[in-house]
Amino acid sequence: MEELEWTRGKKLGSGGFASVYMATTNPNQTSFMPPVMAVKSVVLTKARSLERESDIYYHLQGSCPYILGFFGDDVTIDNGKAYFNVFLEYGPFGSLGDRIRQQYGNYRIGLHEFEVNRYSKGILEGIKYVHQKNYVHCDIKPDNILLVPTPSDSARVNVVPKIADFGLAKRVGKKVENKNEDGRISIRGTPIYMAPESIRYNEYEPPSDIWAFGLVVLEMLTGQKPWNSDCDTPVNSLLQRIGYSDELPSIPSYLSSEAQDFLKKCLVKDVALRWSVDKLLSHPFVTRCWYLLLPTCLCQNGIPILVFTAVAAYNGTKRRRITDEVEVVLVSSHPFPGSDNNKEVLKEQRK
Repeated sequence: MEELEWTRGKKLGSGGFASVYMATTNPNQTSFMPPVMAVKSVVLTKARSLERESDIYYHLQGSCPYILGFFGDDVTIDNGKAYFNVFLEYGPFGSLGDRIRQQYGNYRIGLHEFEVNRYSKGILEGIKYVHQKNYVHCDIKPDNILLVPTPSDSARVNVVPKIADFGLAKRVGKKVENKNEDGRISIRGTPIYMAPESIRYNEYEPPSDIWAFGLVVLEMLTGQKPWNSDCDTPVNSLLQRIGYSDELPSIPSYLSSEAQDFLKKCLVKDVALRWSVDKLLSHPFVTRCWYLLLPTCLCQNGIPILVFTAVAAYNGTKRRRITDEVEVVLVSSHPFPGSDNNKEVLKEQRK
Protein backbone atom coordinates (compact mmCIF):
# COMPACT_ATOMS: atom_id res chain seq x y z
CA MET A 1 0.00 0.00 0.00
CA GLU A 2 1.35 3.41 -0.98
CA GLU A 3 2.39 5.57 1.95
CA LEU A 4 0.46 8.82 2.14
CA GLU A 5 2.53 11.92 1.49
CA TRP A 6 1.06 15.11 2.89
CA THR A 7 2.20 18.49 4.16
CA ARG A 8 0.85 20.28 7.21
CA GLY A 9 -0.17 23.87 6.50
CA LYS A 10 -1.41 26.78 8.57
CA LYS A 11 -3.37 26.31 11.76
CA LEU A 12 -7.13 26.71 11.31
CA GLY A 13 -8.22 26.38 14.92
CA SER A 14 -8.01 24.38 18.11
CA GLY A 15 -10.39 22.67 20.49
CA GLY A 16 -10.19 21.21 23.96
CA PHE A 17 -7.64 18.55 23.12
CA ALA A 18 -6.64 18.85 19.46
CA SER A 19 -5.63 21.38 16.82
CA VAL A 20 -6.80 21.58 13.21
CA TYR A 21 -4.52 22.46 10.31
CA MET A 22 -4.79 22.75 6.58
CA ALA A 23 -3.08 19.88 4.79
CA THR A 24 -2.11 19.29 1.16
CA THR A 25 -1.30 15.98 -0.48
CA ASN A 26 1.40 15.14 -3.01
CA PRO A 27 -0.25 15.68 -6.43
CA ASN A 28 1.97 13.00 -7.99
CA GLN A 29 0.84 10.15 -5.77
CA THR A 30 -2.08 7.86 -6.52
CA SER A 31 -4.52 8.33 -3.67
CA PHE A 32 -8.20 8.70 -2.87
CA MET A 33 -7.26 11.74 -0.77
CA PRO A 34 -8.33 15.17 -2.05
CA PRO A 35 -5.56 17.69 -2.78
CA VAL A 36 -6.64 19.89 0.16
CA MET A 37 -7.83 18.57 3.51
CA ALA A 38 -8.14 19.53 7.15
CA VAL A 39 -6.05 17.48 9.56
CA LYS A 40 -6.97 17.22 13.23
CA SER A 41 -3.92 16.38 15.33
CA VAL A 42 -3.00 15.66 18.93
CA VAL A 43 0.03 14.29 20.76
CA LEU A 44 -0.20 10.50 20.58
CA THR A 45 -0.07 10.06 24.35
CA LYS A 46 -3.28 12.13 24.61
CA ALA A 47 -5.00 10.73 21.52
CA ARG A 48 -7.61 8.47 23.12
CA SER A 49 -10.52 10.85 22.46
CA LEU A 50 -9.41 11.63 18.91
CA GLU A 51 -8.93 7.92 18.16
CA ARG A 52 -12.50 7.33 19.30
CA GLU A 53 -13.73 10.23 17.16
CA SER A 54 -11.89 8.76 14.17
CA ASP A 55 -13.71 5.45 14.72
CA ILE A 56 -17.06 7.27 14.80
CA TYR A 57 -16.28 9.14 11.58
CA TYR A 58 -15.38 5.79 10.00
CA HIS A 59 -18.75 4.29 10.96
CA LEU A 60 -20.64 7.37 9.74
CA GLN A 61 -19.13 7.49 6.26
CA GLY A 62 -21.62 6.53 3.58
CA SER A 63 -24.39 8.08 1.56
CA CYS A 64 -25.14 11.20 3.64
CA PRO A 65 -23.73 14.43 2.14
CA TYR A 66 -24.36 16.33 5.38
CA ILE A 67 -21.63 14.62 7.42
CA LEU A 68 -18.09 15.94 7.11
CA GLY A 69 -15.95 13.71 4.91
CA PHE A 70 -13.38 11.43 6.55
CA PHE A 71 -10.24 10.16 4.79
CA GLY A 72 -8.53 8.06 7.44
CA ASP A 73 -5.84 8.63 10.05
CA ASP A 74 -2.14 8.11 10.65
CA VAL A 75 0.70 8.73 13.10
CA THR A 76 3.59 11.08 12.34
CA ILE A 77 6.74 12.18 14.14
CA ASP A 78 7.36 15.91 14.43
CA ASN A 79 10.32 17.32 16.38
CA GLY A 80 10.70 14.05 18.21
CA LYS A 81 7.03 13.83 19.23
CA ALA A 82 4.47 11.36 17.89
CA TYR A 83 1.15 12.82 16.71
CA PHE A 84 -2.13 11.11 15.87
CA ASN A 85 -3.75 12.73 12.81
CA VAL A 86 -7.28 12.47 11.44
CA PHE A 87 -7.87 13.59 7.84
CA LEU A 88 -11.15 15.41 7.23
CA GLU A 89 -12.91 17.32 4.50
CA TYR A 90 -11.85 20.97 4.30
CA GLY A 91 -14.55 23.64 4.64
CA PRO A 92 -13.23 26.84 3.00
CA PHE A 93 -16.28 28.86 4.06
CA GLY A 94 -15.60 28.12 7.72
CA SER A 95 -18.34 27.18 10.15
CA LEU A 96 -21.97 28.16 10.42
CA GLY A 97 -20.93 30.03 13.55
CA ASP A 98 -18.51 32.10 11.46
CA ARG A 99 -21.32 32.91 9.02
CA ILE A 100 -23.66 34.04 11.82
CA ARG A 101 -21.00 36.19 13.49
CA GLN A 102 -20.03 37.85 10.21
CA GLN A 103 -23.65 38.67 9.41
CA TYR A 104 -24.52 40.00 12.86
CA GLY A 105 -21.23 41.83 13.22
CA ASN A 106 -21.79 43.73 9.98
CA TYR A 107 -25.55 44.25 9.98
CA ARG A 108 -26.83 43.49 13.52
CA ILE A 109 -29.32 41.01 12.07
CA GLY A 110 -29.59 37.26 11.64
CA LEU A 111 -29.47 35.33 8.39
CA HIS A 112 -32.27 35.65 5.87
CA GLU A 113 -34.89 32.92 6.17
CA PHE A 114 -34.10 31.50 2.73
CA GLU A 115 -30.53 30.83 3.90
CA VAL A 116 -31.69 29.41 7.23
CA ASN A 117 -34.18 27.20 5.40
CA ARG A 118 -31.45 25.68 3.25
CA TYR A 119 -29.07 25.06 6.13
CA SER A 120 -31.80 23.71 8.43
CA LYS A 121 -32.91 21.02 6.02
CA GLY A 122 -29.35 19.81 5.48
CA ILE A 123 -28.53 19.79 9.19
CA LEU A 124 -31.71 17.85 9.92
CA GLU A 125 -30.82 15.27 7.27
CA GLY A 126 -27.39 14.95 8.85
CA ILE A 127 -28.84 14.51 12.34
CA LYS A 128 -31.27 11.90 11.01
CA TYR A 129 -28.39 9.95 9.50
CA VAL A 130 -26.37 10.11 12.73
CA HIS A 131 -29.34 8.76 14.68
CA GLN A 132 -29.95 6.02 12.11
CA LYS A 133 -26.35 4.94 12.66
CA ASN A 134 -27.20 4.61 16.36
CA TYR A 135 -25.26 7.65 17.55
CA VAL A 136 -26.18 10.86 19.38
CA HIS A 137 -23.94 13.83 18.53
CA CYS A 138 -24.28 15.53 21.96
CA ASP A 139 -22.72 18.84 20.83
CA ILE A 140 -24.77 20.25 17.95
CA LYS A 141 -23.94 23.96 17.67
CA PRO A 142 -23.06 26.44 14.88
CA ASP A 143 -19.31 26.06 15.34
CA ASN A 144 -19.60 22.30 14.75
CA ILE A 145 -21.33 22.70 11.39
CA LEU A 146 -19.04 23.49 8.46
CA LEU A 147 -20.10 25.13 5.19
CA VAL A 148 -18.60 23.19 2.30
CA PRO A 149 -18.87 24.11 -1.41
CA THR A 150 -20.07 21.20 -3.51
CA PRO A 151 -20.28 21.50 -7.33
CA SER A 152 -23.77 20.62 -8.53
CA ASP A 153 -23.06 20.79 -12.28
CA SER A 154 -20.56 22.35 -14.66
CA ALA A 155 -21.72 25.92 -14.01
CA ARG A 156 -22.99 26.03 -10.43
CA VAL A 157 -21.78 25.43 -6.92
CA ASN A 158 -23.83 24.57 -3.86
CA VAL A 159 -22.90 25.29 -0.24
CA VAL A 160 -23.74 22.34 1.99
CA PRO A 161 -23.84 22.35 5.81
CA LYS A 162 -21.91 19.39 7.18
CA ILE A 163 -21.96 18.16 10.77
CA ALA A 164 -18.49 17.83 12.27
CA ASP A 165 -16.74 17.25 15.61
CA PHE A 166 -17.94 13.93 16.98
CA GLY A 167 -15.63 14.01 19.98
CA LEU A 168 -18.55 13.89 22.44
CA ALA A 169 -20.81 11.56 20.45
CA LYS A 170 -22.20 8.44 22.13
CA ARG A 171 -24.18 5.37 21.24
CA VAL A 172 -27.97 5.65 21.48
CA GLY A 173 -29.14 4.12 24.74
CA LYS A 174 -25.70 3.99 26.34
CA LYS A 175 -25.49 5.65 29.74
CA VAL A 176 -22.80 8.27 30.22
CA GLU A 177 -20.93 9.03 33.41
CA ASN A 178 -21.65 12.46 34.86
CA LYS A 179 -18.61 12.56 37.12
CA ASN A 180 -14.94 13.08 36.39
CA GLU A 181 -12.23 10.81 37.74
CA ASP A 182 -11.87 13.15 40.72
CA GLY A 183 -15.58 12.82 41.52
CA ARG A 184 -16.69 16.24 40.31
CA ILE A 185 -19.92 16.57 38.30
CA SER A 186 -19.20 16.99 34.60
CA ILE A 187 -21.37 18.09 31.70
CA ARG A 188 -21.34 16.75 28.16
CA GLY A 189 -21.58 19.39 25.48
CA THR A 190 -21.76 23.18 25.37
CA PRO A 191 -23.98 24.53 28.20
CA ILE A 192 -26.13 26.99 26.22
CA TYR A 193 -27.11 24.27 23.70
CA MET A 194 -27.74 21.52 26.25
CA ALA A 195 -31.23 20.04 26.52
CA PRO A 196 -33.17 20.25 29.80
CA GLU A 197 -33.20 16.46 30.24
CA SER A 198 -29.42 16.32 29.81
CA ILE A 199 -28.93 18.78 32.66
CA ARG A 200 -31.59 17.40 34.96
CA TYR A 201 -31.42 13.65 34.32
CA ASN A 202 -28.08 13.14 32.54
CA GLU A 203 -30.00 11.93 29.45
CA TYR A 204 -28.27 12.30 26.09
CA GLU A 205 -30.49 10.72 23.47
CA PRO A 206 -31.74 11.74 19.97
CA PRO A 207 -34.27 14.32 21.31
CA SER A 208 -31.36 16.17 22.93
CA ASP A 209 -29.84 16.77 19.49
CA ILE A 210 -33.21 18.13 18.33
CA TRP A 211 -33.28 20.66 21.17
CA ALA A 212 -29.76 21.82 20.31
CA PHE A 213 -30.70 22.01 16.63
CA GLY A 214 -33.66 24.26 17.50
CA LEU A 215 -31.30 26.63 19.28
CA VAL A 216 -29.00 26.63 16.24
CA VAL A 217 -31.94 27.64 14.02
CA LEU A 218 -32.92 30.37 16.50
CA GLU A 219 -29.35 31.68 16.50
CA MET A 220 -29.24 31.70 12.70
CA LEU A 221 -32.47 33.71 12.53
CA THR A 222 -31.58 36.26 15.22
CA GLY A 223 -27.79 36.39 15.04
CA GLN A 224 -27.63 36.15 18.83
CA LYS A 225 -26.79 33.41 21.29
CA PRO A 226 -29.78 31.70 22.90
CA TRP A 227 -30.79 32.49 26.47
CA ASN A 228 -29.41 36.04 26.02
CA SER A 229 -26.13 34.62 27.25
CA ASP A 230 -22.57 35.82 26.81
CA CYS A 231 -19.14 34.86 28.06
CA ASP A 232 -19.87 36.49 31.43
CA THR A 233 -23.03 34.46 32.13
CA PRO A 234 -22.41 32.11 35.10
CA VAL A 235 -22.66 28.50 33.93
CA ASN A 236 -24.53 27.31 37.03
CA SER A 237 -27.14 30.05 36.60
CA LEU A 238 -27.58 29.13 32.94
CA LEU A 239 -27.95 25.41 33.69
CA GLN A 240 -30.53 26.21 36.37
CA ARG A 241 -32.64 28.18 33.89
CA ILE A 242 -32.45 25.48 31.24
CA GLY A 243 -32.88 22.37 33.35
CA TYR A 244 -34.91 23.39 36.39
CA SER A 245 -37.24 26.22 35.37
CA ASP A 246 -40.20 26.59 33.02
CA GLU A 247 -38.38 29.28 31.03
CA LEU A 248 -38.01 28.77 27.28
CA PRO A 249 -35.75 30.58 24.82
CA SER A 250 -37.37 33.75 23.51
CA ILE A 251 -38.72 33.45 19.95
CA PRO A 252 -39.03 36.90 18.29
CA SER A 253 -42.45 37.83 16.92
CA TYR A 254 -40.90 39.37 13.80
CA LEU A 255 -40.04 35.92 12.45
CA SER A 256 -42.40 34.33 9.93
CA SER A 257 -45.24 32.22 11.32
CA GLU A 258 -43.60 29.11 9.83
CA ALA A 259 -40.29 29.87 11.55
CA GLN A 260 -41.94 30.55 14.91
CA ASP A 261 -43.96 27.35 14.79
CA PHE A 262 -40.93 25.32 13.71
CA LEU A 263 -38.90 26.59 16.66
CA LYS A 264 -41.73 25.83 19.07
CA LYS A 265 -41.77 22.22 17.85
CA CYS A 266 -38.03 21.89 18.60
CA LEU A 267 -37.83 23.78 21.88
CA VAL A 268 -40.23 21.74 24.01
CA LYS A 269 -38.98 20.80 27.46
CA ASP A 270 -41.14 17.68 27.58
CA VAL A 271 -39.17 15.14 25.54
CA ALA A 272 -42.35 13.22 24.67
CA LEU A 273 -43.82 16.32 22.99
CA ARG A 274 -40.67 17.44 21.18
CA TRP A 275 -40.90 16.74 17.46
CA SER A 276 -38.81 14.02 15.87
CA VAL A 277 -36.45 14.51 12.92
CA ASP A 278 -38.96 13.02 10.49
CA LYS A 279 -41.75 15.33 11.66
CA LEU A 280 -39.50 18.38 11.41
CA LEU A 281 -38.46 17.43 7.87
CA SER A 282 -42.13 17.62 6.87
CA HIS A 283 -42.71 21.04 8.47
CA PRO A 284 -43.54 23.93 6.06
CA PHE A 285 -40.50 25.88 7.26
CA VAL A 286 -38.29 23.14 5.80
CA THR A 287 -40.39 22.00 2.83
CA ARG A 288 -40.69 25.54 1.46
CA CYS A 289 -38.39 25.84 -1.55
CA TRP A 290 -36.16 28.78 -2.39
CA TYR A 291 -34.92 28.94 -5.95
CA LEU A 292 -31.32 30.11 -6.01
CA LEU A 293 -29.27 31.57 -8.83
CA LEU A 294 -25.68 30.49 -8.25
CA PRO A 295 -22.40 31.72 -9.73
CA THR A 296 -20.04 30.16 -12.21
CA CYS A 297 -16.93 31.29 -10.31
CA LEU A 298 -15.91 29.45 -7.16
CA CYS A 299 -12.43 30.88 -6.62
CA GLN A 300 -11.16 34.40 -7.23
CA ASN A 301 -7.62 35.47 -6.33
CA GLY A 302 -7.30 32.39 -4.18
CA ILE A 303 -10.48 33.14 -2.22
CA PRO A 304 -13.61 30.97 -2.64
CA ILE A 305 -16.64 33.15 -3.37
CA LEU A 306 -20.35 32.36 -3.53
CA VAL A 307 -23.04 34.73 -4.78
CA PHE A 308 -26.73 33.92 -5.04
CA THR A 309 -30.18 35.48 -5.26
CA ALA A 310 -33.42 33.88 -4.17
CA VAL A 311 -37.06 33.50 -5.19
CA ALA A 312 -39.47 31.69 -2.88
CA ALA A 313 -41.85 28.88 -3.76
CA TYR A 314 -44.25 26.81 -1.69
CA ASN A 315 -44.62 23.09 -2.36
CA GLY A 316 -43.22 23.63 -5.84
CA THR A 317 -46.36 25.40 -7.09
CA LYS A 318 -47.22 28.81 -5.71
CA ARG A 319 -44.32 31.20 -6.28
CA ARG A 320 -43.66 34.63 -4.90
CA ARG A 321 -40.66 36.89 -4.84
CA ILE A 322 -39.04 37.79 -1.58
CA THR A 323 -39.98 41.31 -0.49
CA ASP A 324 -36.32 42.26 -0.55
CA GLU A 325 -34.46 40.13 -3.05
CA VAL A 326 -31.14 39.37 -1.43
CA GLU A 327 -27.75 38.97 -2.97
CA VAL A 328 -25.24 37.47 -0.59
CA VAL A 329 -21.51 37.39 -1.18
CA LEU A 330 -19.62 34.95 1.00
CA VAL A 331 -15.85 35.18 1.08
CA SER A 332 -13.97 32.53 2.98
CA SER A 333 -11.76 33.46 5.91
CA HIS A 334 -9.55 30.50 4.96
CA PRO A 335 -7.95 31.07 1.52
CA PHE A 336 -6.94 28.19 -0.67
CA PRO A 337 -3.25 27.26 -0.57
CA GLY A 338 -1.06 29.62 -2.55
CA SER A 339 -3.07 32.72 -1.69
CA ASP A 340 -1.67 35.43 0.57
CA ASN A 341 -5.03 37.17 0.86
CA ASN A 342 -6.33 36.48 4.37
CA LYS A 343 -8.87 39.28 4.47
CA GLU A 344 -12.24 38.28 5.87
CA VAL A 345 -15.10 39.79 3.90
CA LEU A 346 -18.85 39.46 3.99
CA LYS A 347 -21.17 41.71 2.05
CA GLU A 348 -24.92 41.65 1.80
CA GLN A 349 -26.63 43.87 -0.71
CA ARG A 350 -30.37 44.34 -0.89
CA LYS A 351 -31.64 45.23 -4.35
